[in-house]
Amino acid sequence: MAKFRWSLIAALLVLAACGGGGDGDEGSAAAEGDEFNTPVTEDDAGDPVAGGSLTYGTYSESIGYDPTKRSTSYGNPAIYDSLMRFDDAGEVVPYMAESMESDDNVTWTLKLREGVNFHDGTPLDAEAVIFNVERHLDPALASGAFALVEPIESMEAVDDLTVAFTLKRPFAPFAASFAQSNGIGIIASPTAIELHGEDYNLNPVGAGPFTFVEWIPDDRLVLAKNEDYWQEGLPYLDELIYRPIPDTQTRQQAILNGDVDLTYMITATEIIQAQEQPQLTVLSARANGGEGIVLNDNIAPFDDPRMREAFVSILNLDVIADVRYSGQRDLAGAIGLISPDSPVYAPEVEDIWPAQDVERAVELIAEYEADGGDSSFTFVLPNTPDRRAFAEMAGQFFRDADWDVTTEFLDISEFVTGILQTGDFQAAIMSYPAFVGEYPQMWNAYHTTGLSNWAHFSDPDVDAALLEAVSATDPEVATAAWQEVQVLVAEKLPFATYGRPPSAIITQEWVHGVDKYADNTLFPATLWTSE
Repeated sequence: MAKFRWSLIAALLVLAACGGGGDGDEGSAAAEGDEFNTPVTEDDAGDPVAGGSLTYGTYSESIGYDPTKRSTSYGNPAIYDSLMRFDDAGEVVPYMAESMESDDNVTWTLKLREGVNFHDGTPLDAEAVIFNVERHLDPALASGAFALVEPIESMEAVDDLTVAFTLKRPFAPFAASFAQSNGIGIIASPTAIELHGEDYNLNPVGAGPFTFVEWIPDDRLVLAKNEDYWQEGLPYLDELIYRPIPDTQTRQQAILNGDVDLTYMITATEIIQAQEQPQLTVLSARANGGEGIVLNDNIAPFDDPRMREAFVSILNLDVIADVRYSGQRDLAGAIGLISPDSPVYAPEVEDIWPAQDVERAVELIAEYEADGGDSSFTFVLPNTPDRRAFAEMAGQFFRDADWDVTTEFLDISEFVTGILQTGDFQAAIMSYPAFVGEYPQMWNAYHTTGLSNWAHFSDPDVDAALLEAVSATDPEVATAAWQEVQVLVAEKLPFATYGRPPSAIITQEWVHGVDKYADNTLFPATLWTSE
C-alpha cells in the first residue's frame, strides 16, 4: 500500500513550520518561542458543552458554495466535510472515507463509510463521488480543482461504497487531492445539484456537520446543526454564522469588541495586537506560501529576465520588515513559496536569489533601455490601507533606482477579476496563503496550465520538473524534482517574493475545540462555546 507523506511536517493542523532566524537568513532555524507559531492544544475549559451559536469573521466573501467554484468558500468544510484529511504528522488519513489505497500510484481504491447521508437524506455513495469528480472534469464549469482531477483516466463504482480510479500516469499526491481544503474530497448531493440546476450554488447540500439555512451576500452565511451527522455526538454547536469582513482593521475591531467570536488574520501587526489582549487566543501558523509582486511574463518590460532581476534587486527587506511586518525581520526575505522547514526545500536557492543591489538594478535597466526597451511600468494594488502603505514604501525603492513607475489602486473585486484573471497588468502585488504540501499549489503557481499562475509564466523545464515531481513513485526522486522546480523559479523570477507572513485564527476566550489546517481551513464539528 502506498504511503502518503506531505511536506511541512507538523504544519498541517496548525503545527506549522517555523521561519528563518532574526537575521533574515531563511536557512537558519527559528528561535524557540516563535510568537507566530501557536499550535492548537487542549485547554482547561472542561468537557465540551452542546448548544449555542458562534460567529466567524472571515477575510472575504464567497461567490457561492458549489465545490466547483473558484473561490474561498469558508463555509464549505462545515457544509460538506472532506473524504480525506491531513493529520498532525503530515499523513493523509481517512475522514468521511474509510480508506484510500494504491500499490502503484496508478490504480487507486477509495472505500466509503457506510451510513453517511447528505442533508437531503440521500446516501453519500460511490455514484455520488463519481458524479462530483465528473463535474470537476467538465470544462464548462471551470472548476478550481481541475488540476486535481486531470490525471484521472477512468472511474468505476465497484459497489455502493467503493470507487476504483485509474490514472493516466503514476500520481503520488492523488490521495491528498481528496484532503485539500478546496479539493475533490468535498462531495455535494447529486440529487440537490440536479434539483436546483444553476441555482445549486445558492442552495448547497453536503454531508458535513452543518446544514445550509440562508446566505445573504456581503452580510452573512447561516448554518444549523446537522442532526444526522455521521460522527455521533457532533457537532456541538446549534448554529454557526460566517460574516465576511474584508477590511483588516474592521475585522480586527470586530474581534476586539466581541462582535465576532473568532476571526481570520494574515497581517503581523494585527496578530501581534491580538496577542496583547488577554481575552483572546491566537492560533497562528507559518508555513509554505508567501507574498510578493507578480511580474507578468507575457508583457514588457517583465517578459525580459533582466527586468525581473532588477525588480527583485531593489527590494529592501529591512524596510519591508518595518512597514509590512511590524519590525519582525524574520518574516521578510522569503525565497519562493517553499518554506526552509519543508523536507523538500532546496537550500541552493539562497545562492541564486538576487540580493538587494540597487546599482545592479540600475545597470540592468540601462542595458534594457539601450536595447530599445521601455522600462516604465504600472504597479497595481488593491485599494486597502495596508497596500497603500506598501505602495508608499515601494515608491522609494523605485526612486532609488530612478525607475519610472506608475502606481494604480483598484477595489478588490476589480483587482482580482479585471487584472489577475485577465492578465492585463505588468506588475501586481499578490499573496499565496499558507498551504499544505507542494501540490497543487506549486503546480498552479508555476505550471503553464496552473490555475493561479498569475504571472502567465511558461517554461518547459519547470513544467517537466513539476510533472516529474507528481509522477515519481520514489520519494527521493519526487523530492529532487520539487527542488529542481525551486531552483528554476529562483533563476526565472516570475514572482518576486519578499515575505512569508503568518496567518492566524483568533478566538474569544469562550471558544474551544478549534480544528484547522495551517492555511486556516476550519473544520467546525468540534467547536463549542463555554459562554
